[in-house]
Amino acid sequence: MEPNAIPNEWLAAYKADRCMKMPSYKGRERRRFPRFNKKLRVKYEFNEQYNITSSINISRGGFLIRSKSPVPVHSCIVARIELPTSREDIIITSRVVRLERIKKKDIYLIAVNFISMAARDNIRLAEFIRSFKDPS
Repeated sequence: MEPNAIPNEWLAAYKADRCMKMPSYKGRERRRFPRFNKKLRVKYEFNEQYNITSSINISRGGFLIRSKSPVPVHSCIVARIELPTSREDIIITSRVVRLERIKKKDIYLIAVNFISMAARDNIRLAEFIRSFKDPS
């Protein structure tokens, strides 16, 4: 299989329009996918509070955002990411893995890992990332 090819089980799940769990990773390197500096509009909900911000970077397994509201590590959030290549947001259930306060400002960096998303959203995200990963 090509390194950026979409796995057959993702295509099968997409055709069935099922949600799929993202695989967990417990190896030495924590990041399974390379991150790319991409500013995308991100909306997320935590404790019935809605926030709109932008990503700092994104990968097929997570993203980093800047926010005025802290979200505790290990918390689950539902995020909606606007892709410039699509009319529909992708909706992702995510877990906060890192929270860092920027000194002298009331701004937080929030790193999340994806837990689950609809198969079609997973494919759209993979295709979007591939579009700037492989300049062809």
